[in-house]
Amino acid sequence: MVFSELLHLRAASNPDGIAVISGQERLSYAQLLTSALAIASSLPSAPATTPLALTATLSLPFFVVLSGALIAGVPVLLEHPHETAERRDLLRKTARVGGVMRLSDECPLRWWVEPFQSSAQDAESLPSLSTPAILIATSGSSGTPKIIPLMAHHLLESARRVNQRLTVTPDSVWLLSLMPAHIGGFSIVARALVAGCAVVISPDLKRRHLHQIAHEHRVSHLSLVPSVAQEFLEIGPLPSSLSAILLGGERLTRAQRNTLSSVPECFLSYGATETASCIALARLSEITHLPDAVGYPLRDTVVTIRNERGDPNPAGEVGMVEISGPTISAAESDPLTGCRIWRSADRGYLSESGLLHILGRADEVIISGGVKIDAHEIVDAAIASTLITEATVIKTSDSRWGERAVLFVTAPETTSAERLSLYLRNRLGGTRAPREIVILTSFPRTAIGKINRARLQQYADGGEDNETRQGLIREHLVR
Repeated sequence: MVFSELLHLRAASNPDGIAVISGQERLSYAQLLTSALAIASSLPSAPATTPLALTATLSLPFFVVLSGALIAGVPVLLEHPHETAERRDLLRKTARVGGVMRLSDECPLRWWVEPFQSSAQDAESLPSLSTPAILIATSGSSGTPKIIPLMAHHLLESARRVNQRLTVTPDSVWLLSLMPAHIGGFSIVARALVAGCAVVISPDLKRRHLHQIAHEHRVSHLSLVPSVAQEFLEIGPLPSSLSAILLGGERLTRAQRNTLSSVPECFLSYGATETASCIALARLSEITHLPDAVGYPLRDTVVTIRNERGDPNPAGEVGMVEISGPTISAAESDPLTGCRIWRSADRGYLSESGLLHILGRADEVIISGGVKIDAHEIVDAAIASTLITEATVIKTSDSRWGERAVLFVTAPETTSAERLSLYLRNRLGGTRAPREIVILTSFPRTAIGKINRARLQQYADGGEDNETRQGLIREHLVR
């Protein structure tokens, strides 16, 4: 089933069911289908495989125009509204978009397509894949953009499996708590359509607004980054209607696990854009005593842990995480099963019960002076010190040691870098403790609230000017 068939089914089976809520406006599934069909019929008659770019905004017009493109089967490159002009242009060229869908600021549901001329020599080609439903931009630690094409059936199969695990029904209400330009945000839309339930659109993603709207509209399901979830809980009591908070997007620290596991509605998830959102999840309170556990694989999803030779590892042995199943958007397929395969950059293992544990990315292992250091070991030790509030580690090159760990933290004014360094040397030993500690005034964040590691990598590599560094850094220690 594709999005067109799904929307027709929802409008036929429950025409008066609410599909979208935005402020005082509500659209039923019948109204959404009527508006989306009008947009689909007005799209340019260019080849259906030519993508169109669309800025993902938290608005009813965006939701309707996106639905029209999905019904028409036109691939949509979802752009973040705060993207720089330079990066946006590069992403459009990489995706080979043929036009840009514009929404009017003055007139709701007024839209048009502006032609966009891409240049083949300016970007690498996308991987060969049948016509995708959407294209989503991701970036690694270097910030280099990468376009992931996602097929409709992968997105819908993922939504079905997550809905089943979280008990999402037609009476559920999903809060659009993540920007839909990212897989986490778009997945909320897909899950609501699959369940035939409502999506509530917030005018922005400020924590207090999300908290207020969750109460006002009796939200049952929402997705949050762990650091945002902590702030969400601090604002006030959770809505009595809430059934599940889906946590994902970044690793939970031990402190976050302890705090969030006390909320029975919290579920931890693991996945990626390439896997059409999460492929494993579990109720956090049931795995909080297992600090690296991220969840049990979803139905029909196979997780394999492979060693350095590429052979499968037995339960309990650490290796590289490989995932295959019906939700994977990747160019490679398993020759035996025909399922697509995604080889992650994460190290982990499976327990005897099939619980997936993630130890971190392979590139977060730092080899300094011949000693292998796990970045998460440093972060956990820093958090355990109670001297800091948040931490992350960035790897950078070192002319003497080969590589070194740079520990970035936020901390109370009473904490000094020297005091933290002394604690970590006593806890981890001189060779495993970080040789560089940076106390920040605050962490730079991405649009969805994750720590902006690309920005921190620039600081670690010395790529930021002194004025910018001084605005972010309270104290800097190198030993």
